[in-house]
Amino acid sequence: MTNKQDVKQEQKHDTKHDHKDPSAQHKSPSTPEYKSDAELVAMMQRLQADFENFKKRVDKEKHQIMTSTTARVVSLFLPILDAFEMALKHDTSSSKEGMHMIQSELKKTLAALNVTTIHSVGKRLDPLQHEVLLQEERTDADDDVILEELQRGYKMGDYIIRTSKVKIAKRIQKSQTHDKEDKKSK
Repeated sequence: MTNKQDVKQEQKHDTKHDHKDPSAQHKSPSTPEYKSDAELVAMMQRLQADFENFKKRVDKEKHQIMTSTTARVVSLFLPILDAFEMALKHDTSSSKEGMHMIQSELKKTLAALNVTTIHSVGKRLDPLQHEVLLQEERTDADDDVILEELQRGYKMGDYIIRTSKVKIAKRIQKSQTHDKEDKKSK
C-alpha cells in the first residue's frame, strides 16, 4: 500500500510543477524549436527533394532488375535459336519450312522483349560487344575489322546479353608477306 501512495504523491508533485511553469508543457526534449517559417519551408523542400530522389533511385533499380532478369531468361533460350540456325544451314530436307516458322516465332518473341542482334561483320572490333576467337593476317583489310561472325551476339537496349564471337583481320604489310612466302619455300 505504501508504494501506491508514494506513486500518487509523486504524480501530484509532477502536476504541481506543470501548473507552475506553463512553458514546460509545450517544450519537450525531442521537439526542436524553429526560429521562422522560412526554416520550416526550407526543411520541407529538402524533404520533398530527398523523396523525389528516392523515388527516382527506386525506379532505376527496378528497371535494372527487370532488364537483368529478362536478359538472363533470354540467354537461356539463345542456344535453342543457335541450334535452329545451324540446323537450317545444314538441312537439305523439306522440313525446312517448319523450322523457319519456329525460328521466326522465336525472333518475334525476342523483338517483343526489345532484344536485338549485334551486327558485327565489316565493323571495327568493340571489346564490349565482341569476343575475338580467331585472327587472320590480311593485306586487304584494316586491323581489328571483323571478317566473320562465328556466333551471333544479342543485346537488350544497351545491356549486352551475349557478345558476338568473331574472327578479325590483322593487317600485314606486303613486304612481310613476301618474307613469309620466302621462308615457306625454303
